Order: sequence, then C-alpha cells, then structure tokens
Amino acid sequence: MPRMRGPIAGLYDDWIFLDERVESLSGEIDQIGEKETDCRRLMSIPGIGPLISTAVVAAIGTGEAFERGRDFGAWLGLI
Repeated sequence: MPRMRGPIAGLYDDWIFLDERVESLSGEIDQIGEKETDCRRLMSIPGIGPLISTAVVAAIGTGEAFERGRDFGAWLGLI
C-alpha cells in the first residue's frame, strides 16, 4: 500500500488542477456569452446556455450560410 500513496496523491493533484481549469474556462465562456449579442439572443431560448450559444456562434456566426432554418436543422443532424 505505501507504494500506491504517491501515484494516487499525484492523480488527486491532477484532478484538482483540471477541476480548477474547467472552472476557469467556464467563467470565460460565461463572460463571452454575456458580452456577445448573438450569444445573448440564443440564450433567450429555454435550455440554451452560455456553452451551447458560444459554440453555435463560433461554428456558424450569424447563420448567413444557411438559406432556411431547415438547412440549419439539417446541419445539426436533426432533419
């Protein structure tokens, strides 16, 4: 058992570091979501928060690439 204490303690430290990193990145995403108009508009839809809205805006911008809403649904894989 004494041999396992070191590796387990190291893994625990890694876990704590990653937890802090995720928390930091979540805060940054929240700030971007609050700042960007397109993100705020998407977040007005129930169930869409900062993570989804920033991902969609990053991927498609304002959606000008789609001629119809149905094209966006197809891009998402819903149709």
